[in-house]
Amino acid sequence: MTAGANNAFTSVFAPFTDIEPDEYRRVTEVSYLGFAGVIVQVGSALGDRSIPLQPAYCGAKHAVNGFTSSVRTELTHRHNHVHLTVVQMPAVTPQFSCVLSRLPKSPQPEPPI
Repeated sequence: MTAGANNAFTSVFAPFTDIEPDEYRRVTEVSYLGFAGVIVQVGSALGDRSIPLQPAYCGAKHAVNGFTSSVRTELTHRHNHVHLTVVQMPAVTPQFSCVLSRLPKSPQPEPPI
């Protein structure tokens, strides 16, 4: 069996009201829709616990969890032997240096990193 892994993501560091509709769309397209169809989902701790200044990213990662849970129940219902999981990663990705930020300082995860 071939297994896939996917860690597609993008985000916007900004308050909810400062994020443009096309920016929400882009985060959802990359961080959620880019996930559909793989076996190992690389999620985020922010898919379980939301934080300020990342509403689009947290929403997309919650969608990844919901999508994975729904597909998992379908596989179980069909007695399929495919194993599907989400790996919830902490702040270990290059997210803080490669996504759009409207904050006055460079964003970083909470220490210890």
